[in-house]
Parts: sequence; C-alpha cells; structure tokens
Amino acid sequence: MLGQDVAKEEEEGLYFLIFGKHRSWSDHIEDIGIVSPSLREFKRWLYLDGVRSAVESGEWAQLLPEERIDEWNHRIILKGARGWIFAVCVQSPDAKGRKEYPLVAALHVVAEVFPSSVEGIWATLGEFCNNAVKLDSQDLFQQSARNCYEQCLTAVSQIEPIGNYGYSATERLSFVEGSDSCQSRKGLAGILYRFSADLAAFVKSEGIALTRFFRVSSKAPRSDEALKFFELIGSQISENVLLGWLQALDDDYADIIVGPANPRIIANMKLSKEHSTPLSEVSFNLSEKEIEKFQKFLSLYTTEQDLSNLSVFTDDCFKPKKSFFGKLKRPFS
Repeated sequence: MLGQDVAKEEEEGLYFLIFGKHRSWSDHIEDIGIVSPSLREFKRWLYLDGVRSAVESGEWAQLLPEERIDEWNHRIILKGARGWIFAVCVQSPDAKGRKEYPLVAALHVVAEVFPSSVEGIWATLGEFCNNAVKLDSQDLFQQSARNCYEQCLTAVSQIEPIGNYGYSATERLSFVEGSDSCQSRKGLAGILYRFSADLAAFVKSEGIALTRFFRVSSKAPRSDEALKFFELIGSQISENVLLGWLQALDDDYADIIVGPANPRIIANMKLSKEHSTPLSEVSFNLSEKEIEKFQKFLSLYTTEQDLSNLSVFTDDCFKPKKSFFGKLKRPFS
C-alpha cells in the first residue's frame, strides 16, 4: 500500500473510494469510486482484514465499556512512497440495523508534495459521510459520492506545500511548546525516547521490521499535528516506510503507526485511553544523559532549518558524516 512496487499502476492524480455499511444496503456497499491499487490495499487492511477480524473474533465486544470506543468517528492519514491516503470512518448501520462496521470515504492523492494542511480534505470527506448516513436511497447516495469527489478535487487544488526544508522554526517551536498542540518538551522527550528505541530498523529499509505503534496526545486541528509528527519521524527513517495517523475525533489522542500495514493495528482504533495511555502521559525513567540528549534534539529541531542532518539515534543528535575517501578502494591492505 502506497509502496514503490505499485508505481507503474498509479499515475499522478486523485483516486476515490467509498465502502462499508449504509442503511440503503442490506449488507456491505459495493465499492464506489475511482480506485487505485493502493486504495484496494487500504480497504483490505482497514476493513476486510482489520475491522472484520476484530468483529468476528469478538475482540472489541470483550472489552469493558470504559476500555472501548463504541461509535465510529475516526480520521486516518497514511503517507508512503506513492503519496497520501486520507479517510473518514463514521457510524452507519446497514438496512438490518447492524452497526459494527463503519461507512468509509477514502481519498488517495498520488503526489510527492508534503502538504501544509489537509483540514479541507478531512472536512470534505467528513461532510459527505455525515450527510450520507441520512440518505434513504442508493441513487441519492451515489450522487452524493460523485459530488464529494468533485469537492475533493477543489480541496486538493487549494493545498499549499510546505517549504523546501519543511515547517518553519516558529511552527516547530509552537508544536514543541504546545501552543498549537497537546505536546510539551517533557512529553516529546519521552516520545523521542520510544522513537529512538523502536525505529532504528526503519532507517535504511521498510520490509524487515515489524510495525510500530505509538499513542500520542493530540488536539484540533488534528491533521496539522499529524503532519508535524510525520515531518519529524520522516526525517529519521527511510522515505519508503509507511506512516499512519489514526484518530477518534471525539478524543484527545491519536495512534501513529510506522512500518508495514499490519491489520492487527486496526484493533487499537477502538481502544480508549483507559486501555492504552498516550506516551506523553507516561513517566519514563530516563537518565540525565538521555534527558539532555532529547532536549538537545528538540532545541535543534526548532532552530535547524534542514532536519535531514539530525538524528535521534546518535548521542550528539547528528547523523554521521559520509566519508568520500571511505567509498574508494584502497590499493594496499
């Protein structure tokens, strides 16, 4: 999904897929939209292998009421080598009243641009879903889906990319200090500690490491905070590694995924904060040296324009410099 292996099949552009449950269908909706290979993989990961597995196994039903999120009202962002997928999931029972599965609207933008904001896309997909659940016929639903795709074209055309070196120092400082986020220097130091321990396997490749899951605090505008985390994590690992942001809109946290699209991760979407605590609220037993290192990294993150030289994996917070001479074959041993 969103990998380089599908590059030949996905031309640059906009793809759109509606699936899930709706009152006008007795069972699952037949796919509606202009579908890319990555969107087919997205549906398989989220819906067929993820949600269906959790429903049929009774995994969510076995949770205590305070441990689970009952209603579907989720937002998703995925970033990979072949662009971005944005999705909205809402509560939507079928004609028989079954409501374990959501209605899902997903958009795949095949582009290398890193957007400055995607709130317009989420708003467009969310408005479609919230209105669609009230419609009484398949024809009205399909017409609404076509209108949504046209509105998505407009929303995407209005997106501005971030600068050549990413967000400005002022924007990063606001993120670190919590003025436009749920973050803090202390909380981010703990998150960086987990990143440094869990993400080293993704620095050079995407296929050999297990998927990593991080729950972090988050507040509106949710997508802006997601993009800042993507910029931060993306600067530390291979650009081919899949990044994901999964968030229940009514809650103050989000789940970050790094690595292959493992459907087991989907089960976490229904776990409340009482079941899985955000990293920024966890007290890590860091040494003074570790605290000093991660605070130094955050200081550099808010002052250095180019993040490509920074490393959360090294003691001095900089990536090792490549030696030109080291690449040459020495004539003598």
